[in-house]
Amino acid sequence: MDEHDRKNLDFLIKVSQSPELFKDWYDSLSPDDIDYAYELLLEASEEIEDRSEELVIEAKLDAMNGKYPDAERLLKNIMKT
Repeated sequence: MDEHDRKNLDFLIKVSQSPELFKDWYDSLSPDDIDYAYELLLEASEEIEDRSEELVIEAKLDAMNGKYPDAERLLKNIMKT
């Protein structure tokens, strides 16, 4: 997602906070605009899911606290790629 897409995603998030603004905005869209908005939201959702999985792994590594140093090194190397 590039900077232009991020700005559009920010707009979507802001406009969705007001039902009236959202309706006015949505009523002005073409089918292609709706597809683009959907794609932005889907991509953002996937990014959040990926980051959530990374945080779970990091938390599990932190919880191991040196119990399995070889496994920790291996997992940290995998997470870097």
